[in-house]
Amino acid sequence: MDMPLAWMFTYVLCPSVRVEGDRFKHTNGGTKEITGFDLMDLFNVEDILGKRENGVQSSYVRMGSSPVVQRTEDVFPQGLPDEYAFVTTFRFRKSSRKEDWYTWQVIDQYGIPQVSIRLDGENKAVEYNAVGTVRDAVRVVFRGARVSDLFDRDWHKIALSIQAQNVSLYIDCALVQTLPIEERENIDIQGKTVIGKRLYDSVPIDFDLQRIVIYCDSRHAELETCCDIPSGPCQVTVLTQPSPPPLRPPTSGSEQIGFLKTINCSCPAGEKGEKGWSGPVGLPGPKGDMGATGPPGAPGPKGEKGDSGRGPPVWGEKGEKVH
Repeated sequence: MDMPLAWMFTYVLCPSVRVEGDRFKHTNGGTKEITGFDLMDLFNVEDILGKRENGVQSSYVRMGSSPVVQRTEDVFPQGLPDEYAFVTTFRFRKSSRKEDWYTWQVIDQYGIPQVSIRLDGENKAVEYNAVGTVRDAVRVVFRGARVSDLFDRDWHKIALSIQAQNVSLYIDCALVQTLPIEERENIDIQGKTVIGKRLYDSVPIDFDLQRIVIYCDSRHAELETCCDIPSGPCQVTVLTQPSPPPLRPPTSGSEQIGFLKTINCSCPAGEKGEKGWSGPVGLPGPKGDMGATGPPGAPGPKGEKGDSGRGPPVWGEKGEKVH
């Protein structure tokens, strides 16, 4: 009897990952531990490249100055689970918006790709690749208007839910598309794992990285919030104690529903307002610089015949007779 894929990979060891209270849509408000791989910690990215603060959100790392590579067996000692979620928060820089690169890739000792997530800036696409059980490689490609919006210079969150028979893409905490995928093989851990490298020459890509994590539960791609990106949707349901709190009217930014308290960390934009009044007339601007000399003009039309001359006749002197 054939065993389900999930049973075949129950031996995969997933370490604990600490997450903040507002990381998932349903929380008890505190820090908790779930299973997964925090690649920022496992690659010592902040220690190697240094972290930056912008005063608005979480710290981030500016990638691209040096390769970020680790041995796969040090990152995933027993491979990957059959189903998992990949989540990253990042933003392109001017030089990388149109690049074709891997935000994450695993290759074996011979350089054969095992699994990767590709961002194709030229064709505005997100691609997931893996080693296939029947085929050498299987992949899904996401395209469309919502995917194209990813390739600007704002902060974005990509979440991929990799399941046995399909892959779902979430951008900024909204489901974009779910596509079927053929049967996948587990990765060969005898090789390297890389973050942020160009497709055709493996040069490090210049981009800002805030977070990159793999959860051992594919559902966490859907449960992630966007509280860590500016203007991102941030709605967290905090589970309270069984005893109901005293009833009081909802205040701005929160809503009481039974024993659940929903906290809106950021509100969506309202409707467009009406056109405002015209402003006062501005002061005259300064005199402009003298313009360049223009080209010679075309000859004008022939003038009309002038009037006859006026005035007394003038007689010349009498000439001498010549013999």
